[in-house]
Amino acid sequence: MSSKSFSYSGALGFGWSVVKSNFWFFVGVWVVSFFVSFFVSLPGQILGQLAGRSPKSMSPFLAPVAVITSYIMQVILGIGLIKITLSFCDGVKPRFSTLFNAWGCFWRYIGAGLLYALIIGGASIACVLLFILLSTVTHSPYFILPVLIAFLILVVILSIKFCLCCYFVIDKGLGPINALKASSMATAGAIDSLAVFSILCCLINMLGVLCFFVGLFATIPTVMVAMALVYRQLSAQTPELAELGISGSNVEPRASVGVTGGIQPVAGMRSDPVIRSGLGIRLGQGVQLSPGFQPIQGVQPSEGIRADSAKAALAATAGPAPAIQREGGKKSDNSLLFWIAVLIMLSVALAAGIGHRLWPRLKGKIVVPPKDVVVSPKEVAVSPKQAVASPKEVALKGILYSEDKPSALIGDAIVTEGDIIDGVKVVKIHRDSVEFEKDGEKWTQRTE
Repeated sequence: MSSKSFSYSGALGFGWSVVKSNFWFFVGVWVVSFFVSFFVSLPGQILGQLAGRSPKSMSPFLAPVAVITSYIMQVILGIGLIKITLSFCDGVKPRFSTLFNAWGCFWRYIGAGLLYALIIGGASIACVLLFILLSTVTHSPYFILPVLIAFLILVVILSIKFCLCCYFVIDKGLGPINALKASSMATAGAIDSLAVFSILCCLINMLGVLCFFVGLFATIPTVMVAMALVYRQLSAQTPELAELGISGSNVEPRASVGVTGGIQPVAGMRSDPVIRSGLGIRLGQGVQLSPGFQPIQGVQPSEGIRADSAKAALAATAGPAPAIQREGGKKSDNSLLFWIAVLIMLSVALAAGIGHRLWPRLKGKIVVPPKDVVVSPKEVAVSPKQAVASPKEVALKGILYSEDKPSALIGDAIVTEGDIIDGVKVVKIHRDSVEFEKDGEKWTQRTE
Protein backbone atom coordinates (compact mmCIF):
# COMPACT_ATOMS: atom_id res chain seq x y z
CA MET A 1 0.00 0.00 0.00
CA SER A 2 1.62 3.24 -1.17
CA SER A 3 1.64 6.24 1.13
CA LYS A 4 -0.32 9.30 0.08
CA SER A 5 0.24 12.87 1.07
CA PHE A 6 -1.36 16.28 0.97
CA SER A 7 -0.47 19.64 2.43
CA TYR A 8 -2.40 20.74 5.49
CA SER A 9 -1.44 24.37 5.03
CA GLY A 10 -2.01 24.17 1.28
CA ALA A 11 -5.55 22.81 1.63
CA LEU A 12 -6.54 25.16 4.46
CA GLY A 13 -4.83 28.09 2.73
CA PHE A 14 -6.75 27.40 -0.47
CA GLY A 15 -10.00 27.15 1.50
CA TRP A 16 -9.30 30.48 3.22
CA SER A 17 -8.45 32.22 -0.08
CA VAL A 18 -11.72 30.95 -1.60
CA VAL A 19 -13.71 32.16 1.39
CA LYS A 20 -12.04 35.59 1.34
CA SER A 21 -12.75 36.02 -2.37
CA ASN A 22 -16.36 34.83 -2.03
CA PHE A 23 -17.16 35.81 1.55
CA TRP A 24 -20.60 37.32 0.94
CA PHE A 25 -21.56 34.39 -1.26
CA PHE A 26 -20.87 32.01 1.62
CA VAL A 27 -22.67 34.30 4.08
CA GLY A 28 -25.69 34.22 1.80
CA VAL A 29 -25.48 30.43 1.55
CA TRP A 30 -25.39 30.01 5.33
CA VAL A 31 -28.21 32.51 5.88
CA VAL A 32 -30.40 30.78 3.30
CA SER A 33 -29.56 27.36 4.78
CA PHE A 34 -30.40 28.56 8.29
CA PHE A 35 -33.76 30.06 7.38
CA VAL A 36 -34.75 27.09 5.22
CA SER A 37 -33.85 24.66 8.01
CA PHE A 38 -35.66 26.80 10.59
CA PHE A 39 -38.90 27.15 8.65
CA VAL A 40 -38.92 23.48 7.67
CA SER A 41 -38.42 22.32 11.28
CA LEU A 42 -40.87 24.90 12.69
CA PRO A 43 -44.05 22.89 11.88
CA GLY A 44 -42.60 19.86 13.65
CA GLN A 45 -41.89 21.90 16.78
CA ILE A 46 -45.36 23.43 16.74
CA LEU A 47 -46.99 20.02 16.27
CA GLY A 48 -44.92 18.63 19.12
CA GLN A 49 -46.07 21.39 21.46
CA LEU A 50 -49.71 20.97 20.46
CA ALA A 51 -49.52 17.19 20.76
CA GLY A 52 -48.17 17.54 24.30
CA ARG A 53 -51.08 19.76 25.33
CA SER A 54 -53.89 17.90 23.59
CA PRO A 55 -52.65 14.56 22.20
CA LYS A 56 -56.14 13.28 21.38
CA SER A 57 -56.80 16.14 18.96
CA MET A 58 -53.59 15.63 16.96
CA SER A 59 -53.06 13.03 14.27
CA PRO A 60 -50.26 10.58 15.21
CA PHE A 61 -48.84 10.91 11.70
CA LEU A 62 -48.35 14.69 11.60
CA ALA A 63 -45.30 14.87 13.87
CA PRO A 64 -43.37 12.04 12.09
CA VAL A 65 -44.14 13.65 8.71
CA ALA A 66 -42.73 16.95 9.95
CA VAL A 67 -39.57 15.23 11.23
CA ILE A 68 -39.07 13.37 7.93
CA THR A 69 -39.57 16.59 5.97
CA SER A 70 -36.95 18.35 8.08
CA TYR A 71 -34.52 15.46 7.56
CA ILE A 72 -35.02 15.50 3.78
CA MET A 73 -34.29 19.22 3.66
CA GLN A 74 -31.13 18.72 5.73
CA VAL A 75 -29.96 16.08 3.26
CA ILE A 76 -30.64 18.37 0.29
CA LEU A 77 -28.69 21.21 1.89
CA GLY A 78 -25.81 18.88 2.76
CA ILE A 79 -25.54 17.69 -0.84
CA GLY A 80 -25.72 21.25 -2.11
CA LEU A 81 -22.92 22.43 0.19
CA ILE A 82 -20.62 19.64 -0.98
CA LYS A 83 -21.38 20.47 -4.62
CA ILE A 84 -20.54 24.12 -3.97
CA THR A 85 -17.17 23.28 -2.42
CA LEU A 86 -16.30 20.90 -5.26
CA SER A 87 -17.16 23.60 -7.79
CA PHE A 88 -14.70 26.01 -6.17
CA CYS A 89 -12.01 23.30 -6.28
CA ASP A 90 -12.67 23.00 -10.03
CA GLY A 91 -12.27 26.75 -10.52
CA VAL A 92 -15.99 27.30 -11.17
CA LYS A 93 -18.06 29.69 -9.08
CA PRO A 94 -21.40 28.02 -8.31
CA ARG A 95 -24.82 29.63 -8.11
CA PHE A 96 -27.20 29.75 -5.18
CA SER A 97 -29.42 27.26 -7.00
CA THR A 98 -26.64 24.66 -6.58
CA LEU A 99 -27.64 24.52 -2.90
CA PHE A 100 -30.89 22.78 -3.85
CA ASN A 101 -29.65 20.71 -6.81
CA ALA A 102 -29.61 17.36 -5.02
CA TRP A 103 -32.15 15.09 -6.67
CA GLY A 104 -29.66 13.39 -8.97
CA CYS A 105 -27.95 11.61 -6.08
CA PHE A 106 -30.48 11.98 -3.25
CA TRP A 107 -31.26 8.31 -2.60
CA ARG A 108 -27.68 7.16 -3.13
CA TYR A 109 -26.53 9.81 -0.64
CA ILE A 110 -29.05 8.60 1.96
CA GLY A 111 -28.01 4.97 1.37
CA ALA A 112 -24.32 5.78 1.78
CA GLY A 113 -25.04 7.81 4.90
CA LEU A 114 -27.04 4.98 6.46
CA LEU A 115 -24.30 2.43 5.74
CA TYR A 116 -21.69 4.80 7.16
CA ALA A 117 -23.79 5.33 10.30
CA LEU A 118 -24.30 1.57 10.60
CA ILE A 119 -20.56 0.91 10.47
CA ILE A 120 -19.56 3.64 12.92
CA GLY A 121 -22.59 3.14 15.18
CA GLY A 122 -22.09 -0.63 15.26
CA ALA A 123 -18.43 -0.23 16.16
CA SER A 124 -19.27 2.34 18.88
CA ILE A 125 -21.98 0.12 20.39
CA ALA A 126 -19.61 -2.83 20.34
CA CYS A 127 -17.04 -0.68 22.16
CA VAL A 128 -19.55 0.22 24.89
CA LEU A 129 -20.74 -3.37 25.27
CA LEU A 130 -17.16 -4.61 25.47
CA PHE A 131 -16.42 -2.11 28.23
CA ILE A 132 -19.48 -3.27 30.22
CA LEU A 133 -18.56 -6.91 29.73
CA LEU A 134 -14.97 -6.37 30.84
CA SER A 135 -16.16 -4.38 33.86
CA THR A 136 -18.26 -7.33 35.03
CA VAL A 137 -15.46 -9.82 34.48
CA THR A 138 -12.55 -7.88 35.95
CA HIS A 139 -12.03 -4.57 37.72
CA SER A 140 -8.38 -4.25 36.75
CA PRO A 141 -7.79 -1.02 34.77
CA TYR A 142 -4.52 -2.45 33.42
CA PHE A 143 -6.58 -4.93 31.39
CA ILE A 144 -9.68 -2.87 30.60
CA LEU A 145 -8.04 0.37 29.45
CA PRO A 146 -5.72 -1.09 26.76
CA VAL A 147 -8.56 -3.09 25.23
CA LEU A 148 -10.91 -0.11 25.34
CA ILE A 149 -8.32 2.22 23.80
CA ALA A 150 -7.65 -0.28 21.01
CA PHE A 151 -11.36 -0.49 20.25
CA LEU A 152 -11.69 3.32 20.24
CA ILE A 153 -8.80 3.53 17.79
CA LEU A 154 -10.64 1.05 15.57
CA VAL A 155 -13.75 3.27 15.62
CA VAL A 156 -11.66 6.32 14.66
CA ILE A 157 -9.95 4.43 11.83
CA LEU A 158 -13.29 3.23 10.44
CA SER A 159 -14.76 6.74 10.60
CA ILE A 160 -11.80 8.16 8.68
CA LYS A 161 -11.59 5.25 6.26
CA PHE A 162 -15.13 5.80 4.94
CA CYS A 163 -15.39 9.57 5.44
CA LEU A 164 -15.17 10.33 1.70
CA CYS A 165 -18.05 8.08 0.63
CA CYS A 166 -20.52 10.97 0.27
CA TYR A 167 -18.07 12.85 -1.97
CA PHE A 168 -17.87 9.89 -4.33
CA VAL A 169 -21.66 9.63 -4.40
CA ILE A 170 -22.09 13.31 -5.26
CA ASP A 171 -19.05 13.82 -7.48
CA LYS A 172 -18.78 10.48 -9.28
CA GLY A 173 -22.35 9.18 -9.06
CA LEU A 174 -21.36 5.93 -7.33
CA GLY A 175 -23.79 3.75 -5.41
CA PRO A 176 -23.55 3.35 -1.62
CA ILE A 177 -21.43 0.17 -1.65
CA ASN A 178 -19.05 1.37 -4.37
CA ALA A 179 -18.78 4.76 -2.65
CA LEU A 180 -17.63 3.06 0.55
CA LYS A 181 -15.14 1.00 -1.46
CA ALA A 182 -13.85 4.11 -3.24
CA SER A 183 -13.44 5.93 0.08
CA SER A 184 -11.54 2.95 1.48
CA MET A 185 -9.21 3.01 -1.54
CA ALA A 186 -8.67 6.77 -1.49
CA THR A 187 -7.93 7.01 2.23
CA ALA A 188 -5.61 3.97 2.28
CA GLY A 189 -2.14 5.18 3.23
CA ALA A 190 -3.44 8.55 4.50
CA ILE A 191 -5.36 7.60 7.66
CA ASP A 192 -2.87 9.31 9.96
CA SER A 193 -2.73 12.44 7.80
CA LEU A 194 -6.52 12.67 7.70
CA ALA A 195 -6.68 12.24 11.48
CA VAL A 196 -4.30 15.16 12.01
CA PHE A 197 -6.18 17.20 9.40
CA SER A 198 -9.49 16.51 11.17
CA ILE A 199 -8.02 17.72 14.47
CA LEU A 200 -6.79 20.91 12.78
CA CYS A 201 -10.25 21.49 11.29
CA CYS A 202 -11.87 21.06 14.71
CA LEU A 203 -9.45 23.55 16.25
CA ILE A 204 -10.20 26.06 13.49
CA ASN A 205 -13.94 25.74 14.08
CA MET A 206 -13.34 26.15 17.81
CA LEU A 207 -11.71 29.49 17.03
CA GLY A 208 -14.88 30.43 15.18
CA VAL A 209 -16.93 29.51 18.27
CA LEU A 210 -14.65 31.62 20.49
CA CYS A 211 -15.36 34.60 18.22
CA PHE A 212 -18.94 34.66 19.57
CA PHE A 213 -19.98 32.11 16.91
CA VAL A 214 -19.70 34.78 14.22
CA GLY A 215 -16.37 33.33 13.15
CA LEU A 216 -18.14 30.15 12.06
CA PHE A 217 -19.32 32.02 8.95
CA ALA A 218 -15.68 31.92 7.83
CA THR A 219 -14.24 28.81 9.49
CA ILE A 220 -16.91 26.29 8.42
CA PRO A 221 -16.72 27.08 4.66
CA THR A 222 -12.91 27.22 4.90
CA VAL A 223 -12.82 23.71 6.36
CA MET A 224 -15.38 22.39 3.86
CA VAL A 225 -13.51 23.75 0.82
CA ALA A 226 -10.23 22.40 2.22
CA MET A 227 -11.81 18.97 2.73
CA ALA A 228 -13.11 18.97 -0.84
CA LEU A 229 -9.62 19.74 -2.12
CA VAL A 230 -8.16 16.92 0.00
CA TYR A 231 -10.73 14.58 -1.55
CA ARG A 232 -9.60 15.66 -5.02
CA GLN A 233 -5.92 15.16 -4.18
CA LEU A 234 -6.36 11.73 -2.60
CA SER A 235 -8.53 10.58 -5.50
CA ALA A 236 -5.85 11.59 -7.99
CA GLN A 237 -3.29 9.53 -6.06
CA THR A 238 -5.46 6.39 -6.20
CA PRO A 239 -5.18 4.59 -9.55
CA GLU A 240 -7.13 1.66 -8.08
CA LEU A 241 -10.28 3.75 -8.52
CA ALA A 242 -10.20 2.74 -12.19
CA GLU A 243 -11.74 -0.56 -11.07
CA LEU A 244 -14.87 1.41 -10.19
CA GLY A 245 -14.84 3.35 -13.45
CA ILE A 246 -13.17 6.46 -11.99
CA SER A 247 -10.25 7.89 -13.94
CA GLY A 248 -7.59 10.28 -12.69
CA SER A 249 -8.58 13.92 -12.52
CA ASN A 250 -6.85 17.23 -12.15
CA VAL A 251 -6.49 18.28 -8.54
CA GLU A 252 -4.91 21.69 -8.89
CA PRO A 253 -7.03 24.32 -7.12
CA ARG A 254 -7.24 26.28 -10.39
CA ALA A 255 -8.75 25.40 -13.72
CA SER A 256 -6.44 23.84 -16.33
CA VAL A 257 -6.79 22.97 -19.99
CA GLY A 258 -7.53 19.27 -20.64
CA VAL A 259 -6.69 17.57 -23.94
CA THR A 260 -9.97 16.61 -25.54
CA GLY A 261 -11.21 16.50 -29.07
CA GLY A 262 -11.58 19.89 -30.73
CA ILE A 263 -9.60 21.88 -28.13
CA GLN A 264 -6.39 23.58 -29.27
CA PRO A 265 -3.55 24.35 -26.83
CA VAL A 266 -2.72 28.00 -26.23
CA ALA A 267 -0.15 29.42 -28.62
CA GLY A 268 3.29 29.78 -27.18
CA MET A 269 2.73 26.97 -24.71
CA ARG A 270 5.93 25.15 -23.72
CA SER A 271 6.14 21.38 -23.99
CA ASP A 272 8.00 19.24 -21.49
CA PRO A 273 11.28 17.88 -22.96
CA VAL A 274 10.15 14.28 -22.43
CA ILE A 275 6.59 13.03 -22.42
CA ARG A 276 5.67 11.09 -19.29
CA SER A 277 3.73 7.89 -19.57
CA GLY A 278 1.14 6.58 -17.15
CA LEU A 279 -1.63 8.35 -15.28
CA GLY A 280 -1.68 12.10 -15.84
CA ILE A 281 0.55 12.44 -18.94
CA ARG A 282 1.71 16.04 -19.29
CA LEU A 283 2.18 17.47 -22.78
CA GLY A 284 2.72 21.03 -21.72
CA GLN A 285 1.87 23.74 -19.24
CA GLY A 286 -1.51 22.78 -17.73
CA VAL A 287 -2.31 20.11 -20.36
CA GLN A 288 -2.95 16.47 -19.42
CA LEU A 289 -3.98 13.33 -21.27
CA SER A 290 -6.52 10.86 -19.93
CA PRO A 291 -5.17 7.51 -18.69
CA GLY A 292 -4.77 4.72 -21.20
CA PHE A 293 -2.25 6.32 -23.61
CA GLN A 294 1.39 5.22 -23.78
CA PRO A 295 3.33 7.48 -26.13
CA ILE A 296 6.76 6.56 -27.39
CA GLN A 297 9.65 8.33 -25.70
CA GLY A 298 10.61 11.52 -27.47
CA VAL A 299 7.28 12.11 -29.22
CA GLN A 300 6.35 15.74 -28.62
CA PRO A 301 3.51 17.79 -30.08
CA SER A 302 4.61 20.75 -32.08
CA GLU A 303 3.42 24.22 -31.21
CA GLY A 304 -0.12 24.81 -32.38
CA ILE A 305 -0.96 21.15 -33.03
CA ARG A 306 -4.62 20.37 -32.49
CA ALA A 307 -5.52 18.18 -29.53
CA ASP A 308 -7.47 15.66 -31.57
CA SER A 309 -4.52 15.22 -33.97
CA ALA A 310 -2.18 14.62 -31.04
CA LYS A 311 -4.61 12.12 -29.58
CA ALA A 312 -4.86 10.23 -32.88
CA ALA A 313 -1.09 10.15 -33.30
CA LEU A 314 -0.59 8.82 -29.78
CA ALA A 315 -3.31 6.22 -30.23
CA ALA A 316 -1.65 4.98 -33.43
CA THR A 317 1.66 4.35 -31.69
CA ALA A 318 0.28 3.10 -28.38
CA GLY A 319 -0.73 -0.34 -27.31
CA PRO A 320 -3.42 -1.20 -24.82
CA ALA A 321 -2.85 0.22 -21.36
CA PRO A 322 -1.90 -2.35 -18.74
CA ALA A 323 -4.68 -3.31 -16.38
CA ILE A 324 -4.39 -1.75 -12.95
CA GLN A 325 -4.18 -4.39 -10.27
CA ARG A 326 -4.96 -3.65 -6.66
CA GLU A 327 -2.27 -4.58 -4.22
CA GLY A 328 -2.82 -8.07 -2.88
CA GLY A 329 -5.14 -9.09 -5.73
CA LYS A 330 -8.68 -8.11 -6.59
CA LYS A 331 -11.03 -8.50 -3.68
CA SER A 332 -14.54 -9.79 -3.90
CA ASP A 333 -17.30 -7.28 -4.51
CA ASN A 334 -19.00 -8.54 -1.37
CA SER A 335 -15.98 -8.09 0.92
CA LEU A 336 -17.24 -4.83 2.37
CA LEU A 337 -20.66 -6.29 3.13
CA PHE A 338 -18.92 -9.26 4.71
CA TRP A 339 -17.01 -7.09 7.18
CA ILE A 340 -20.13 -5.05 7.97
CA ALA A 341 -21.94 -8.30 8.77
CA VAL A 342 -19.00 -9.42 10.93
CA LEU A 343 -19.17 -6.14 12.85
CA ILE A 344 -22.91 -6.50 13.44
CA MET A 345 -22.53 -10.11 14.58
CA LEU A 346 -19.73 -9.07 16.94
CA SER A 347 -22.01 -6.45 18.50
CA VAL A 348 -24.82 -8.98 18.89
CA ALA A 349 -22.46 -11.53 20.43
CA LEU A 350 -21.13 -8.99 22.93
CA ALA A 351 -24.68 -7.93 23.83
CA ALA A 352 -25.68 -11.56 24.34
CA GLY A 353 -22.63 -12.20 26.51
CA ILE A 354 -23.35 -9.16 28.67
CA GLY A 355 -27.01 -10.14 29.00
CA HIS A 356 -26.09 -13.69 30.00
CA ARG A 357 -23.61 -12.34 32.54
CA LEU A 358 -25.83 -9.70 34.11
CA TRP A 359 -29.27 -11.31 33.92
CA PRO A 360 -28.95 -13.43 37.12
CA ARG A 361 -28.01 -10.32 39.06
CA LEU A 362 -30.71 -8.14 37.55
CA LYS A 363 -33.39 -10.80 37.98
CA GLY A 364 -32.95 -10.85 41.75
CA LYS A 365 -33.14 -7.06 41.98
CA ILE A 366 -36.28 -6.48 39.93
CA VAL A 367 -39.12 -5.53 42.30
CA VAL A 368 -42.48 -4.34 40.96
CA PRO A 369 -44.40 -2.41 43.66
CA PRO A 370 -48.21 -2.63 43.76
CA LYS A 371 -50.11 -0.05 41.73
CA ASP A 372 -51.66 1.56 44.82
CA VAL A 373 -48.26 2.28 46.39
CA VAL A 374 -46.97 5.83 45.93
CA VAL A 375 -43.20 5.83 45.58
CA SER A 376 -41.35 8.98 46.65
CA PRO A 377 -38.69 10.35 44.25
CA LYS A 378 -36.25 10.61 47.12
CA GLU A 379 -33.32 8.24 46.94
CA VAL A 380 -33.12 5.95 49.97
CA ALA A 381 -30.49 3.31 50.59
CA VAL A 382 -32.42 0.05 50.77
CA SER A 383 -31.57 -3.49 51.68
CA PRO A 384 -32.12 -6.31 49.15
CA LYS A 385 -34.23 -8.14 51.77
CA GLN A 386 -37.83 -8.55 50.65
CA ALA A 387 -40.96 -7.58 52.61
CA VAL A 388 -42.54 -10.39 54.65
CA ALA A 389 -46.33 -10.51 54.28
CA SER A 390 -47.37 -12.15 57.58
CA PRO A 391 -49.15 -10.45 60.52
CA LYS A 392 -47.01 -8.79 63.17
CA GLU A 393 -43.88 -9.42 61.10
CA VAL A 394 -43.43 -6.77 58.41
CA ALA A 395 -39.96 -5.81 57.13
CA LEU A 396 -40.07 -2.22 58.38
CA LYS A 397 -36.69 -0.68 57.46
CA GLY A 398 -37.17 2.98 58.29
CA ILE A 399 -39.49 5.93 58.69
CA LEU A 400 -39.44 9.15 56.67
CA TYR A 401 -41.55 11.38 58.92
CA SER A 402 -43.11 14.70 58.00
CA GLU A 403 -46.16 16.51 59.35
CA ASP A 404 -48.07 16.60 56.07
CA LYS A 405 -47.18 13.26 54.48
CA PRO A 406 -45.13 10.76 56.49
CA SER A 407 -43.86 7.62 54.77
CA ALA A 408 -42.21 4.35 55.71
CA LEU A 409 -39.73 2.02 54.05
CA ILE A 410 -41.05 -1.56 53.95
CA GLY A 411 -38.70 -3.95 52.19
CA ASP A 412 -37.79 -2.17 48.96
CA ALA A 413 -40.97 -0.02 48.74
CA ILE A 414 -41.79 3.38 50.18
CA VAL A 415 -45.41 3.54 51.40
CA THR A 416 -47.68 6.15 53.00
CA GLU A 417 -50.71 5.98 55.26
CA GLY A 418 -53.53 3.99 53.67
CA ASP A 419 -51.30 1.98 51.31
CA ILE A 420 -51.60 -1.80 51.19
CA ILE A 421 -48.61 -4.02 50.56
CA ASP A 422 -49.02 -7.81 50.40
CA GLY A 423 -52.40 -7.59 52.15
CA VAL A 424 -51.06 -5.48 55.06
CA LYS A 425 -52.56 -1.98 55.38
CA VAL A 426 -50.52 0.93 56.73
CA VAL A 427 -52.92 2.57 59.22
CA LYS A 428 -50.80 5.27 60.87
CA ILE A 429 -47.15 6.36 60.67
CA HIS A 430 -45.63 7.91 63.80
CA ARG A 431 -42.15 9.30 64.35
CA ASP A 432 -40.73 6.01 65.63
CA SER A 433 -43.42 3.40 64.88
CA VAL A 434 -46.02 2.32 62.34
CA GLU A 435 -49.50 0.88 62.91
CA PHE A 436 -50.51 -2.02 60.62
CA GLU A 437 -53.73 -3.95 60.01
CA LYS A 438 -54.41 -7.28 58.31
CA ASP A 439 -57.58 -9.38 58.35
CA GLY A 440 -59.04 -7.17 61.10
CA GLU A 441 -55.99 -7.55 63.35
CA LYS A 442 -53.97 -4.44 64.23
CA TRP A 443 -50.48 -4.10 65.65
CA THR A 444 -47.75 -1.50 66.08
CA GLN A 445 -44.19 -2.09 64.93
CA ARG A 446 -41.04 -0.05 65.46
CA THR A 447 -38.08 0.23 63.08
CA GLU A 448 -35.38 -2.42 63.24
